[in-house]
Amino acid sequence: MFGSVARSRLSPRVTMGVLVAVVLIALVAFAGVLVSSERSARGDLEERFSDRGVASAELIASLFESASGTAQMANAERYGGAEVSADALARRANDADNRYLLVLDASGEVLGGSPGVTPRVRRMLAARPPYIRAALAGRVFTLSGVESGEDGRPEFVYSQTFETSFGRRVLVAGLDGRLIGAFIAGSLRRLPRVRDARIFVVDASGTVVASPSRALRVGQRVDDAPLLAALRRSRSGRIGDRHFTSHPIAGTPWRVVRTAPNSSLFASVSGLNRWGPWALFAAFAISALAGLALGRRILRSAVALDAANARLASTNATLAVRARELADVNDALEWTNTELGRSNTELEHYASIASHDLQEPLRKIQMFAERLTYHDAENLSERSRDYLARMSGAAGRMQDLIDGLLSYSRLARQEGPRADVELDVLARDVVGDLRLAITDAGGRVELGSLPSVAADPVQMRQLLQNLIANGLKFRREDVAPVVRVEGTSDEDTVTVSVSDNGIGIESRFADRIFEVFERLHPRTAYEGTGVGLAVCRRIAERHGGAISFTSVPGEGSTFTVTLPRHATLVAATPPHQQRDPRAVTP
Repeated sequence: MFGSVARSRLSPRVTMGVLVAVVLIALVAFAGVLVSSERSARGDLEERFSDRGVASAELIASLFESASGTAQMANAERYGGAEVSADALARRANDADNRYLLVLDASGEVLGGSPGVTPRVRRMLAARPPYIRAALAGRVFTLSGVESGEDGRPEFVYSQTFETSFGRRVLVAGLDGRLIGAFIAGSLRRLPRVRDARIFVVDASGTVVASPSRALRVGQRVDDAPLLAALRRSRSGRIGDRHFTSHPIAGTPWRVVRTAPNSSLFASVSGLNRWGPWALFAAFAISALAGLALGRRILRSAVALDAANARLASTNATLAVRARELADVNDALEWTNTELGRSNTELEHYASIASHDLQEPLRKIQMFAERLTYHDAENLSERSRDYLARMSGAAGRMQDLIDGLLSYSRLARQEGPRADVELDVLARDVVGDLRLAITDAGGRVELGSLPSVAADPVQMRQLLQNLIANGLKFRREDVAPVVRVEGTSDEDTVTVSVSDNGIGIESRFADRIFEVFERLHPRTAYEGTGVGLAVCRRIAERHGGAISFTSVPGEGSTFTVTLPRHATLVAATPPHQQRDPRAVTP
């Protein structure tokens, strides 16, 4: 009896302490989400800025590769004979505005050339620069950096391989740098722009290959020493108040370079767009503190009820000792028991009010967030709508935590009828209830032989459902989950095991996993409130049994529930004898 009084005295304090911890954790988590979201937003902007450079580099490479692939067959027809006609090369060079054309065999020997092939060109071929070596090795096309032609104008050396009946050959062309630069600049102009941003293509020496800006001409060296030094160190980063990215173009020594002021690049996450979500966080924090204040007042009422219950219990004990001596005390004892029952009913009523009043601010946060999203959607940025969705999600998770705590606390008061439960039938029903979760996980549940046991059917269903659902949830990446349920029995004991091939549990967490709100993984990895296994342990203990587990990290876990075969429900362990989950060091 005195244990019951102590339990009722401590339970409101423990509950309030847990709720305070939950609110503080939610606020810290919410603030962390805002900080992380801001960093993520800036990272997204940098990534999109970089992706556009990647897209331009791939576009330019694909244009040359497509043109080269298309021309291979034509070149094989033109220059695939035993001899290569210099006149044919001259006509083709004139038609294509090439400064010169020549054909090499697989060893690099010149088979023929147009009149524009000067001694300087032949010396270049003899030196075997990297782009010529790559073409001779079989690369579809290669391009040189910016070269100076005979007339001092910028020039590019273009090489293309093609197959003939006499083996592989390479067509080498001298391209007018200004024509190629104008062609590439036209492609760069079609990309989305950031205000005050610059985009251009340079070769390995920092010489401009192409640019949509008239300030940068083909063949001009980039007059930006800090940028050139940064490009030698990294593909992207910051230089003072600017951000830059560079991306190589396949088949060439070129790369696309983009620069933009930080103020323009990150304009969408500055000013009001940055501080608006923090104003919403402040509103959420005020609502949460108001809820805690209400909970504190309810706690005071609960403490007063605890004191009344203690006095009634003391009176009840005194009357029990003197029952044989004072017959009229029986009437008073009955009245006292009636008052005690009424007080306990009022206490449960207050707990119900507490759960309703604590969740009401959360429902209002979610409701007004939905209304704000619906009515002012056109006035909110995409990032603000994302913050509203995150705020609503955080409030929902807090509501789930409160619901889980209340479900756990109600379990001690549930006195379902004890019956002969066929566990194999019950397990099939649970698998049917979890059919959607099994399909989503892409796994399966195997049911072995299961005995019968005298137990509360509702609580046995909850026990099996929690253990099977955990086996499906905590699965390894790219491994289909398999959950195996089987059992054995003897004259006095029933043993049920639930095994899975999931992520497993390290042995150092053995004392933590059955505690309320204990989570071994971040919420982003696995959903849940950390109440499921605590409920399983309480159900097993209420039936006079126990639950344990064995596990191999990275291979799976097995949870074993041992129950008396002819058990009767026992009273739940008083809270003051349970381990306080807050005492566990995370």
